[in-house]
Amino acid sequence: MNQPPTVAVVIVAYNSAAVINACLASLGTRLPIVVVDNASADASARIAKDAGATVIRNASNLGFARACNIGAAASASKHILFLNPDALMTEDAVARLAGVADAPGVAAAGPRLTEPDGACRFRAHTAMQPAPRVPAAPPEGRVCVSFLSGAALLCRRAAFEAAGGFDDNIFLYYEDDDLCRRLSAHGSLIYAPDVTARHSVGASSPRSLRADYARHYHRAVSRVYVSRKYGVELDAAAHFRRAGLRALRAALTGDLKRLARNGGSAHAYAARALAERRILAFPEGASRGDKRREAV
Repeated sequence: MNQPPTVAVVIVAYNSAAVINACLASLGTRLPIVVVDNASADASARIAKDAGATVIRNASNLGFARACNIGAAASASKHILFLNPDALMTEDAVARLAGVADAPGVAAAGPRLTEPDGACRFRAHTAMQPAPRVPAAPPEGRVCVSFLSGAALLCRRAAFEAAGGFDDNIFLYYEDDDLCRRLSAHGSLIYAPDVTARHSVGASSPRSLRADYARHYHRAVSRVYVSRKYGVELDAAAHFRRAGLRALRAALTGDLKRLARNGGSAHAYAARALAERRILAFPEGASRGDKRREAV
C-alpha cells in the first residue's frame, strides 16, 4: 500500500501569474502541490496546471483562510506547507522543515524569511500580544515562538485539524496570528532560521490603487474581528478618526497611494464604529495624537 506523502504544499493564488511559476519551480518535481485559485482574472490557474500542480478553481474570491482550508482538505499528507505564491522555497528546505515538525510535541515550524535584498523578516509574537518596545532580533538557532508567518508555514496535519484549521471568517490578514494562537494549544511553534525561504512581500498580486484600498480595508476588518474574538480592546472610532485624517491629508497633497490605503482603513473602522454606535466625531478635549498601545 502506498504511504501518503510526508508534505503537501498548499498555495493560494489570486492574479498571481507574475510570480507563481517561479514559486512552483523552486519546489522541484516530487512534492504534491495543490494550488487553490481564488477566481483569478489572469493565467494563474493555467500556469499552475501546466507546472503539474493540482488546481482547484473557486468560482469567486473566497479569501485566503478559506482557500487554505480547501487546499488542506484536498491533500493527504502528514504535514501541510502553506506557501505564498510570491515565496521561493527549495524541495530540500521543505524536507528539512518537515524534519523540525517531526520532533515530539511540535505543532508547526517556520523558516527564516528573507526579502530579495537579503533582509530578514522576523516577528516572535502574535498580534494579540503587546509588541515589544525593542523588536526582537532574529535568533541564530531554533527557538520556540508564539507566531510563525503564514507566508511559509508548515503544520503537522493532526495539530492543524485539531486546532480547527484557519478561521473561514477571516478574509485576509491576521489569519496566521489567529491560527498560531490556536495551534500552540496542540504543540510548540518552532522557528528554524537554518531553513530559508525568500519572500517578496506584497508581490502575490499586482499593485494598484484599487488593490491597495481593498488590502487595507480587509486588514482593518480582520483586525477588528480578531480583537473581538480574543477580547482585546480596540477603539474602532479612534482608528477611524486617525485613518480619516490621514486620508484627508493625502487628498490635500495629492498622494493617491496614501489616500487609497487610509481610505480603505477608514471605511472598515467606520463600519465597525457605527455598528457599535460609537461617536465618530472627535470628542471634546480628546487628543488627536492619542498613541495608546493596543495588542492587535
